[in-house]
Amino acid sequence: MRVHLVGAHPVPESYNLALRDRAVAALTDAGHDVDLLDLYADTAPADHGPRLAEAEAVVLVYPTWWGGPPAVLKDWIDRCWPEPGDTSARGRLDNVGRLAVVTTHGSGRLRNGVQGEPGRRLVGRGLRSCCRAGTRLQWIAMYDMDRSTPAERRRFLDRVERALAAW
Repeated sequence: MRVHLVGAHPVPESYNLALRDRAVAALTDAGHDVDLLDLYADTAPADHGPRLAEAEAVVLVYPTWWGGPPAVLKDWIDRCWPEPGDTSARGRLDNVGRLAVVTTHGSGRLRNGVQGEPGRRLVGRGLRSCCRAGTRLQWIAMYDMDRSTPAERRRFLDRVERALAAW
């Protein structure tokens, strides 16, 4: 399967980039063709619409800040994804049948739920509606990142690996 994996974190030594690298390794080891886009390293991410049009799956790896994705990821979505509800040939990504999000939240699950889970809604309702009918969404989230221990972070890395290796 051709997987377009998009990472969005500005700090090269971040835990989020470790998550991205683990996701790439798990998918590659499972035999998938991974097309990696690092939104902070790439100088022209808006030019990647054609790469998205070739993907059978899309994986987004990002930290959740203020309830949603970083601005650089939201900008990429605005520029590269079709408008939800656009049913023309240009407005559908019928090639995409699977979506996954790997994200971290500084706050707990309850606070995110009270906020209405805006990041999950953006992907689950917005992006998913642009894909092939029946597209599956896999939400892999670590809550309470700000209070997590090294052991909890290692377990989450392993969880991401197991989830994506099963594809």
